[in-house]
Amino acid sequence: MAVGAILTVLVQSSSVLTSALTPLVGLGAVHLERVYPIVLGANLGTTVTGLLAALVSDASSIRVAVRLALSHLLFNFSGILLWYPWPPSRTIALSAAKTMGETVARYPWFAVVYLLLAFLILPLIVFALSLTGPAGLAAVGIPVILLLIFVGAVNFLQRKAPDCLPERLQNWEKSGIPKPLHSLAPYDKLFRRSCMRLCKRKASSKEKVLEAGRREQESNLKDFTVLKND
Repeated sequence: MAVGAILTVLVQSSSVLTSALTPLVGLGAVHLERVYPIVLGANLGTTVTGLLAALVSDASSIRVAVRLALSHLLFNFSGILLWYPWPPSRTIALSAAKTMGETVARYPWFAVVYLLLAFLILPLIVFALSLTGPAGLAAVGIPVILLLIFVGAVNFLQRKAPDCLPERLQNWEKSGIPKPLHSLAPYDKLFRRSCMRLCKRKASSKEKVLEAGRREQESNLKDFTVLKND
């Protein structure tokens, strides 16, 4: 973790470090378990930039700037305390990363969907709910969080101890829940069909352009032949 923090301070960017490590993990040159603390350290080291910028602020705004920088530091540090010291929490984070990698490897389009959901759509939804006040945010957020915990627990028990679950929950296929609610396969079929249609349209339009070009070339050649004979 200290290595990640120091390297991030030196290059002044955690994105550079994580972007350099990601392909190494994908190639199998470095184990995910070794990269995990380095990435956490990088998230801690990136707060140094904000602290340095806050310390050179104007006298009128230095207090607010330092507060913001310290908030950034404490937020990232609290994330490390939540996901690193306790072994089960490390297991959850690493398992989630592996599951995400396997999902994206099987459904490449899911990476774009995940980025849009995690960094655009969900923040906008949370922001809109926050405008309604704590009651509105809690009324929507608590059921969603409980549902996610329930689904995560069922998925875990399906892999580790399926006999502990009722028969209908031992397999999502037998649960009677519509497939689009527990599988990405229907969306993958829809995405592939859409891509195939788009590719066919582009191919047909390209063929039409080429055909028009050939006809124009033949017409020009005929005109040239007529003029030459005259």
